[in-house]
Amino acid sequence: MKQHSPWVTADFVAGRTTQLAEIRTSADTIYWLETRAANGGKTTLVAQKNAFPPRDVTTPDVNVRSSVNEYGGGAYAVSAEGRVIFTNAVDGRIYHIPDGVQKVMGGTDNCRYADFSPLSAAQAALCPSAPEAVFCIREDHRAGGQAETSIVWVAAGIETVLVRGQDFYASPRLSPNGQYLAFVSWDHPNMPWNETQLKLVRLDWAAGHPAIAGIRVLVGEDAACSVMEPVWQDQTTLFALSDANGTWQPVKFEKKENWAGAFLPDSGFEIGAPPWVFGHQSLICLRDGGLLTHGVKNGMPHVASFNEDGWRDAHFGFSAAVPLPIGDAFAWLHTPSDAPPSIRIGRDLAQSRVLQTAFTFPDGIGPDDCAHPRALSFPTRDGATAHGFFYAPVDDTALADAAGRPPLIVTAHGGPTAAANPAFSFKVQWWTTRGFALLDVNYRGSSGWGRAYRQALEGEWGARDVTDCIDAVRYICDQGLADPKRCVIRGGSSGGLTVLQCLALSDIFCAGTSLYGVADLMTLVAETHKFESRYLDRLIGPLPATRHLYTSRSPVHHAAQINVPVLFLHGDADQVVPLAQAEEMYQRLKDHGVTTEIKIYPGEGHGFRQAETLRDSFQREYDFYLSVFRGVA
Repeated sequence: MKQHSPWVTADFVAGRTTQLAEIRTSADTIYWLETRAANGGKTTLVAQKNAFPPRDVTTPDVNVRSSVNEYGGGAYAVSAEGRVIFTNAVDGRIYHIPDGVQKVMGGTDNCRYADFSPLSAAQAALCPSAPEAVFCIREDHRAGGQAETSIVWVAAGIETVLVRGQDFYASPRLSPNGQYLAFVSWDHPNMPWNETQLKLVRLDWAAGHPAIAGIRVLVGEDAACSVMEPVWQDQTTLFALSDANGTWQPVKFEKKENWAGAFLPDSGFEIGAPPWVFGHQSLICLRDGGLLTHGVKNGMPHVASFNEDGWRDAHFGFSAAVPLPIGDAFAWLHTPSDAPPSIRIGRDLAQSRVLQTAFTFPDGIGPDDCAHPRALSFPTRDGATAHGFFYAPVDDTALADAAGRPPLIVTAHGGPTAAANPAFSFKVQWWTTRGFALLDVNYRGSSGWGRAYRQALEGEWGARDVTDCIDAVRYICDQGLADPKRCVIRGGSSGGLTVLQCLALSDIFCAGTSLYGVADLMTLVAETHKFESRYLDRLIGPLPATRHLYTSRSPVHHAAQINVPVLFLHGDADQVVPLAQAEEMYQRLKDHGVTTEIKIYPGEGHGFRQAETLRDSFQREYDFYLSVFRGVA
């Protein structure tokens, strides 16, 4: 269906954008987070109990957000009985909500908290003096320099460090009887999708609080693999996800004479996602003894169940994470490509109802007015295969050339160990409703195709991702799906480096946009935060031996090779990729006579959340490309 007046306007994006995330359930209540652009990008905890309407659990001045590892996630948790614990980004404190009133239960200045594991009523009986206690991850910045990360026990306002000594920790999960605490840990230079360990602590509660009585490594001591998301089925059975066999798959650990682990039969798809943030759930245990899982199959989100009869597809549509049980149904965040994200409850997609939507389409707009992803695989110049999603323009006449071909906008996702997401996105629909075709590239290094595909970018960032994007564009243009004279590229964070390298090393693009993107790798190493401070050891190589690669892969040293217009969009509060990266690249291009613009957004960090920023950035980038196209022969 051709749409001749774009319905995705800048005001629509800025004014109605609400992000839904992190569903949790208790006995009779569904909880989720809403990040509302209209409230300055603050995140509110929302709940719906039985048939009552949704209600805000936290007040408008609260921001339920964590910044542990800078990317955060896991900012709240709910016990089986409905006890809510969260961290407030406004003051950094940990809160709980007894009797419906927000109360501080812990937190220390210059410390950050995430990944809470509250006690059930049965577990709380182990510490009767502090039934409101919680295990969590603490990132301690009090000493200056790199923060210390640890697993802490917070009770009655007192924090007790239980586990420390490694660089990173995640997923502290208490066994049902409270005897064991499972957790994930790793050290520099690894990232959690490279090499982690799954450990088990035996706890002693004799003194009315947890003390370590023993610790052992279940996975990761002998062979390098990424293991994550420990989940207890009962007090003697623990599941986790490991990629030791090539893709993330469930491993079952049982306590017999000793703790022994074995992979379940291969599911045929990758279960899990790279843990950039805390709180993502890809695996749960069901009451009947089976499992429900979420992952990626052929680039698309996929939910499947496992029991003694084997694996079966579960029909929940495009779920953002594993659906969670509530009563005899499930709750999940439904994220189709042609409708707003929504919180749903039901036995499956066909037997479900909507509890909340992120926004509503304008009257008269439906799925036929949206661009839909076409999963594609394309050959690379070195004989490999890479992947992506192609979106034809909704209005295929708005900007078409004489041959009927639309301009093409290419997106390079961040990470770079992330993946293009086929869920509904304003970043897709904004362009396709204006006559652009869009190509979202899952270059090698992306997640969803197993460990080997992720590792294919090791030592090659700034090179292989670049050639894969260029090869993808040539593949699309060779099929007549886009005008080869009007191809532009945009990307954020690490994707910004890919953008600038593509502009420097090829002549296939007529313009590009770097959103809070990397330009100087050596500066990034010196200035970035702890979580990613050694990331480049794998993506580029260890210093100082590979310093020459840091120079050759840094766009700031190739400004003279870029001769097409470039737009920079960056927040002045970005702690992941500091603003100076964009400012220096902008100045070097300007000194070389390249048409370039920069827009700095006050108060914005790594990613844009404020309504006015969203409104301006979308419209500014669109106007920028139109001005470039007027000069293209």
